Amino acid sequence: MDKSSPDNLCPGFLCSLEFIPHRRYIGSMKVKTSITLSNQLIEAIEEYGQPFKNRSDFIEAAIWAFIDMIKRERQNARDIKIINKNADRLNAEALDTLDYQVHP
Repeated sequence: MDKSSPDNLCPGFLCSLEFIPHRRYIGSMKVKTSITLSNQLIEAIEEYGQPFKNRSDFIEAAIWAFIDMIKRERQNARDIKIINKNADRLNAEALDTLDYQVHP
């Protein structure tokens, strides 16, 4: 597969449209803006954005999905830090619990 193909530009979490969160805008104003995108990205949006009303809706959903992924990664990093900070105590508790198990 060509490395410049749109398939390589579209991470799995975005290509699977059923996983893109569709957000509702209740009382939320949108701001018109202009961005510059590569031709390859426009082609990928055309290919994968069919279920959406327009490019803007697809791009907004993709950006929200990406932001949600960043939030999850940050939360996971915080969780790992907490687990690592308490690893010695948690491991000691687990070993203590294992001592109470009946061995055949």
